[in-house]
Amino acid sequence: MLWESTWDPANPAQMTVAQLTDGYESRTFMAYTQDHRCARLPMHEFLLGFGYLRPTKSTDCQSPESFATVHAKQFNMSLLATIGGIQIRWIDTLGAHLEFDHRTKTLFLFRFPSFCAANLEKESSGEKWVRGVIHGCTVPAGDPTNWATAEDVTSFLYEVILSYRLLFGLSAKGRQFYRSLRPFSDLPPDQHDPLLGELCSSRTLTTISVDHHEDVFSLVSDFPILHGRFETLQTHLACPKARGLIQLWRDKRSTEAWYTFWAVVLIGGVGLFLSFVQTVLQIMQVLYSVP
Repeated sequence: MLWESTWDPANPAQMTVAQLTDGYESRTFMAYTQDHRCARLPMHEFLLGFGYLRPTKSTDCQSPESFATVHAKQFNMSLLATIGGIQIRWIDTLGAHLEFDHRTKTLFLFRFPSFCAANLEKESSGEKWVRGVIHGCTVPAGDPTNWATAEDVTSFLYEVILSYRLLFGLSAKGRQFYRSLRPFSDLPPDQHDPLLGELCSSRTLTTISVDHHEDVFSLVSDFPILHGRFETLQTHLACPKARGLIQLWRDKRSTEAWYTFWAVVLIGGVGLFLSFVQTVLQIMQVLYSVP
């Protein structure tokens, strides 16, 4: 889940990470190879040799753009695909979740949310998170490296789960769009993750508890780590304009503008129809008046 290893016969002494992003320079990985002797390092230092596999909280939370709120009906995967032209690539690398390749308009989405849920179980009291295996990869207290703490990992895992709700589960268009996807088409049935389908295609959840039930999200407070990646998608979605009546009908990025446009179309259409009827009646009147 942190990376997918591969074997390079030309460098047998190197530990190599498979590049899953088709030439895209991922912000998660800074290097794809390490000498095998690096395995003797502490776990967080060894992982840091590949890159920031565990994202940390962004440092630009004070920028005005970071305080934007988004509504699931106005920002979901259906709009990103139909208006923004974005295509999804399902990946097994957790740290690259929600990375976006502008060149190919490809959005990388992690497809095993059960891994996140398994590491987010709470105590019987329901007050504290029980630290999972992945928390063993965090930096110890007082370490100067810019590596994820246990709190960062917990936040990131929860944000990943919440991101499926924003992109798919909390909007009718998002749920409908997910049902057209095949995230596990290259895997046998016993390797499919049923939680992904529940998070993305169901309005209500039964097997997992998510504290956020509203359709409105604050990027900074709800996604303190992933908000930068969402803002990148927001910027991309704001650029293209809807073309054709079908795209105009689906484009609800601005509810007020959507209602205004279609009100004008409706009123204008009714006006044209009445004018046409009036013209026909006048022609018929002239024809009947001719002796």
